[in-house]
Amino acid sequence: MLGNSVCLPSPASMETEATSTINSTINSTINSTEQQHQQRKFNNNNVSKTILSPADKRFISSTLSSLKKNKHSLYFREPVDPIALNCPDYFDIIKQPMDLSTVQSKFNNDQYKTVDAFIDDIRLILDNCHKYNNPHDFVAQSGKKLEEVFDRLLLKRPSSTIIVTDSDELMSDDKIRLCNNALIEMNKKKYDRINWAFKQPVDASAWGATDYYDIIKNPMDLSTIEQKLNELKYGNEDEFVADVRLMFQNCYTYNAPTHPVHQNAKALEKVFDTYWKKKAHKTSSSSKGVCLYTYIYIYMFGGYITKTKKNICECIIDSVANDGILKIKLISKKTSS
Repeated sequence: MLGNSVCLPSPASMETEATSTINSTINSTINSTEQQHQQRKFNNNNVSKTILSPADKRFISSTLSSLKKNKHSLYFREPVDPIALNCPDYFDIIKQPMDLSTVQSKFNNDQYKTVDAFIDDIRLILDNCHKYNNPHDFVAQSGKKLEEVFDRLLLKRPSSTIIVTDSDELMSDDKIRLCNNALIEMNKKKYDRINWAFKQPVDASAWGATDYYDIIKNPMDLSTIEQKLNELKYGNEDEFVADVRLMFQNCYTYNAPTHPVHQNAKALEKVFDTYWKKKAHKTSSSSKGVCLYTYIYIYMFGGYITKTKKNICECIIDSVANDGILKIKLISKKTSS
């Protein structure tokens, strides 16, 4: 007599079921990660695909200052007052009014995320002028002259920058300003006698220091520090200070204490120390950087689903033999740079 038979699932059906479970779990993980990302975007409105660099901010600030000081900007410095200027139909014709004081306010409140957004607002001021006024009106002529001035100022625009940083955090604006002002202090003309050797990378051939790069393995100078600051390569002010110290230490390593350049470095370091001790304590140490969101790699059987730049989450699938449960673990790690 035959006993009761047991129907076992075929290997193919087990594989299909396991794959379905894995895919479902991975999709759930991805959706959860994306929801967390969206929440971070909502909570951190100052995070965007492009970040206005310090160089961009200096450009906007100087451009605005030049425009407001120009004599042709008289009619564009404040919002149009239709009553005072006897143009009651102004807001019937001009649907998006703009003026230099409004642009300044938006800049002061960090509402410009790109230089192009700032340029668009200046163009809007000028376009409104041309739209409302007859070409031969005095105001229209002033607008035309101011536009010529603006076009010349745009020639000084720094290269467009989409910031990609190796740091998980960015310094606050206050910290960036502190570091930038320290560079300005060390580069002042009154210190030309002691700062000249540190403004640019060492030209070993020109200086007759042919063994310089054999001895100094991590060269540093003020222009390189400024470039790193402009590109937001420093995650905090300590990293900035470390590069300043490296610049001086390189000098001390290569040049004897009696050498004039060694002595200049001591004098310039004193300038830096005096400025830093005076200013640094005024900047709140509690200012936190902006955490950058990075997309996730999820590796599965040699493939991947979505891309990332630095942080990688590896999907490891563990099969637990005793109960057959598949577990997915997301492990955050750094890639080698």
